[in-house]
Amino acid sequence: MEIILAIKCRGVEMEVMDIPSKELLIFYNQIDEWVDQVYPDQDRPSLSFKKDTPQSILDLFDSIKSKIGFDSLERKY
Repeated sequence: MEIILAIKCRGVEMEVMDIPSKELLIFYNQIDEWVDQVYPDQDRPSLSFKKDTPQSILDLFDSIKSKIGFDSLERKY
């Protein structure tokens, strides 16, 4: 599985193919379906989970969030 990343270099966008980390695979395979909304921010992106998200999913996210660029766990209903 490969993920294509868009990179902006000197005003030109390029696509780079990269193998995702174990944590990204966990996020996309197990957690993503429980995400309600993502709040993009260059310094500290956050997300909210659906109201009925199991605690085990929240705990799993908490264990990998710093490795995938989400340093805060926000639960919004």
